[in-house]
Amino acid sequence: MINDLDGLIKYSEKMATRFSVIASEIKLCSPGCSKNYLSALREDEQYFPDDYLELLERVQVLGISIGQLNLWPVPYGRRELSSVLIEANKSPENPWLKFYDDNEIIEVARWEANIICLGRKGSSDRGKVYFLDISSGLKLSLRPMADSFEQLMILAGNMHEVSMDYEAEPESGVQEFSLRLVTLGVKADASALWLELLNEALY
Repeated sequence: MINDLDGLIKYSEKMATRFSVIASEIKLCSPGCSKNYLSALREDEQYFPDDYLELLERVQVLGISIGQLNLWPVPYGRRELSSVLIEANKSPENPWLKFYDDNEIIEVARWEANIICLGRKGSSDRGKVYFLDISSGLKLSLRPMADSFEQLMILAGNMHEVSMDYEAEPESGVQEFSLRLVTLGVKADASALWLELLNEALY
């Protein structure tokens, strides 16, 4: 089981050794960005929560994936993290900007085609992670996923590990992941979403 960020980094290193062809896309490297580099994201109008920025100082996220979780806003490229994040939340080409404003969220990552958002810095849900389902119809569905981006990454790592280890025994995999969700203190509504995602991966 992956309990914290250090454990996740070790797991990613193990996976990078096992799948060396894509090592640069799955290995978490530390440290991340410098405080000076992240200054543009610290401006109040950008709404990026402090705990998210602290995580960006600890690990590199641009171009890195944990299973189906892409740790950056994929449609805006891989050229440079700060500009990619700002563009995802400012570009008029993004059709969801009004929805972001109405719900006080920012786009920071992707789960396949779906969007991973955080509660904005000044909001009551600052730093909390939401899954924005844009692939199942016109009605957008915003679902709680984790208490922080760090927890999101740890949960994604656990889901990936379970889906790899229990590929031939999906029912046992669901039971194992359910226990991990409890151990990691994941709330019921978020747990339901994670179990749905695991079922899609296993079955």
